[in-house]
Amino acid sequence: MRRLERPEAPKILEQLAKHSTGWDALSPEDRAPIRKALDAMSERGNRTFCNYCEQLIAHAEKGHIEHLASRSKHSKLIFDWHNLYLSCKEPEHCGEFKDSGKGVPYSPDQLVRPDQEDPEAIFRIFSTGKVQPRPGLDQQTRERAEKTIEALNLNAKKLVNARSATAKQAEAVIFEILEDLETLSNEERAVFLEDEIRSFEGSPFLTTARQFFLES
Repeated sequence: MRRLERPEAPKILEQLAKHSTGWDALSPEDRAPIRKALDAMSERGNRTFCNYCEQLIAHAEKGHIEHLASRSKHSKLIFDWHNLYLSCKEPEHCGEFKDSGKGVPYSPDQLVRPDQEDPEAIFRIFSTGKVQPRPGLDQQTRERAEKTIEALNLNAKKLVNARSATAKQAEAVIFEILEDLETLSNEERAVFLEDEIRSFEGSPFLTTARQFFLES
């Protein structure tokens, strides 16, 4: 999960909140400007990624407009712009899993919101692919981090394996440039590593690569 910058709300949301009979009644034309704005929030390197797991969403049909506070329990937030995210459609993690009944019970205020806080300050991703709360968090933040991991199943086997593969790619890069790094000052090394991180900009699981380069 990475920090997101939420753009201005699509104007159609205000109209829908006043006149729509519900989310399922929306036409493709109604949804299009909402999805467009969410795509803009979710892009890196001209590609679109899930707001929760950072998996690539290659085509529109492979992602969906996700309500962090579920529609079934929070009807007043159905057209609330700050409740809408872009999620992959994987049944074993992220939005589909969260509201499937297979995961842990949660309330929206227990979950980390990547457009309102910095997930990298809250989650540590290890080279094994596992995600855990960072050490040193206050109790409330730690509990929210744990709840988010559980509710979205961010340690689903498929995600763990994919993150581990990304960490191995980053490790291979480090081995190639290790001798160069040893000759650089701390400032020069930081610039060098930022360039390597940018090479992962258009790839899934950028946060995994960044944390490996900077924290391993």
